[in-house]
Amino acid sequence: ATPDEGEQTMDASKTITVGDQQFVSDSTTDSNNADSETTDTEDEQDIGMVEQQQEVTELSGEALEEYFQLAYDSGTSLEGDLETRISGELDILNSLVNADDSVKLPGGYADQYRAWRPEEQVELFTEVNEQVWATGTVNIRASYTADSDKLGSLSVGQSVTRTGTSIAGTEAEGWSRVELSDGSTAYVSNQYLSATKPAVQNNNSTSSTTSGKPATGGSQTTPPTSQPGSSYGDDLTPEQYAEIERQIREQFIQNGGTITTDQRDGQIDDETEEYIGTILNGGRN
Repeated sequence: ATPDEGEQTMDASKTITVGDQQFVSDSTTDSNNADSETTDTEDEQDIGMVEQQQEVTELSGEALEEYFQLAYDSGTSLEGDLETRISGELDILNSLVNADDSVKLPGGYADQYRAWRPEEQVELFTEVNEQVWATGTVNIRASYTADSDKLGSLSVGQSVTRTGTSIAGTEAEGWSRVELSDGSTAYVSNQYLSATKPAVQNNNSTSSTTSGKPATGGSQTTPPTSQPGSSYGDDLTPEQYAEIERQIREQFIQNGGTITTDQRDGQIDDETEEYIGTILNGGRN
């Protein structure tokens, strides 16, 4: 039998035989083109992903400070010491930045945050509003240090309004913040202030007891006077010195002491002088 010259056959290679002629099927080309187009599309997607990854911006300047501010404000409820709170704020900062795929933190951001972070104000005084009295002559200072400027002094029994008591462990410990009559702020040592008004005795009052001091001479009814220029009075005017000695004698007698003189020359004896001097020293803070 002779094959029909018009019969067409196609083998696995997609080659079509028509009689003595062969043709390549278009389906193969179309298929190859489709595969090529698919590959090109996937390549374009990969390139797009790379481009997206390259668009991530490293934060700096005002943009970085805005994230710092967000982290700081979000950390206001954190508790613990300063270092613990800063560590928590840095954790918040990382969370905020990681939530935005378009930005990232720069290297050394933690040090930058510490340098940017607002300095915390340490509370030195507990707020109060009360009247207090001086238990001895005490200086009024411009600040809460013994070497700050003297603004004046309080005498025994003189009152002042206390607006703040120092917090233990702070640099102001041991001092009170007071308000003067002109409305200005000053500071006084806590050691010489009392919330109870001290009793003030009459100048001429005397006592027969000695409060542990041996009597070396007769009792002196006229208050003794020491001259300015001693180790405890060299920075006082004669008027200030006289007022201080008057107050100290009152306190000395009130505490049960008896003012005595040295019978040899009629001057105040050394032991009484030392006692008054000790108290005067306490009034120089």
